[in-house]
Amino acid sequence: MHHKFRPDGLEKNWYWVREDIKHWSLTECPNWLRIITQYGSIYKQEKNNQPNILLTRSHDNLFEISTHMKFIPHCNFHAAGLIAYQDDDNYVLMERAFSSFAVGDGLFLDLEWKGEVRSLCRGISGSSVKLKLISTKQDVIGYYGIKKNEWIEVGRMKNPGLNFNGVGLFATNGGMNPNAPEIPADFEFFEYKQL
Repeated sequence: MHHKFRPDGLEKNWYWVREDIKHWSLTECPNWLRIITQYGSIYKQEKNNQPNILLTRSHDNLFEISTHMKFIPHCNFHAAGLIAYQDDDNYVLMERAFSSFAVGDGLFLDLEWKGEVRSLCRGISGSSVKLKLISTKQDVIGYYGIKKNEWIEVGRMKNPGLNFNGVGLFATNGGMNPNAPEIPADFEFFEYKQL
């Protein structure tokens, strides 16, 4: 499934987790989905109050998802990207995020299982990036790309037993700083392939 975002609305196979209609748009940046970051998080066992997680059903755990996005995080913990979701305490993220505790502006592969998080990261600059997340029987693998047909591995982790209900996109300010500025994350497309 290759989904291009159109101003006339989302297709019926999409659904929101904690939708906030004031913080997403299909018209502010025509032919792109814009999600505005805001306070809220599913990181570890915090309040699990992160709004605007956009999902479509995944058929099983064997898939590849990808997107192209424009996003410039500059404050702890701006983040946006791909999500493979079981529930708020069991998921995988392939994201661009800002963390002064890690690499600053970077690419992160995060896996949360039963409230415990593992993370791999590397630095990046610029505004535009492609993200890809692959889920196999044993592993989840995160990639990024800047150039056409370029994919660079960020990292891989063993899947400890996650069973994904949905896959999709998100943008957030995280749950640590309620005063962090809200910024746009623009997604050109979302692609889902069964393996």
